Amino acid sequence: MKIIKKQKAFTLIEVLVAFTIMAMTIGILLEIFTRSTTSLIRSQAYTQAAIIAQSQLARVGADIEIENGQETGKTKSEFEWLIDIAPYNLSETEEFSEQFEAWLVTVDVSWNHQQSNPSHYILKTFRIKKK
Repeated sequence: MKIIKKQKAFTLIEVLVAFTIMAMTIGILLEIFTRSTTSLIRSQAYTQAAIIAQSQLARVGADIEIENGQETGKTKSEFEWLIDIAPYNLSETEEFSEQFEAWLVTVDVSWNHQQSNPSHYILKTFRIKKK
């Protein structure tokens, strides 16, 4: 008569395979969380830079006179901004250019200056000024 032994425990190879699969899964999940956190931080910085750029752009014509030149500044955080105002030639219509001047306004917000390649957010628009 044959006695069939029931297996009551896992073999060493089964345990090692299970630990290997679990370690690989945890490693992949940690990589996903790390990338998503980095992406979230980058997204927040770009959002804040866009808000700063829009607010500086709104100052042109109100607080800042529309004339050839630049203005720079810093925020309390790590952001720096540069407003560049330059004349723009609209020679296509003489009637328009006799009455108005066109100006190209560029706002450049930068951050991460401690890195070799700082990040930038740039907005450009035109402003029209009566002569």
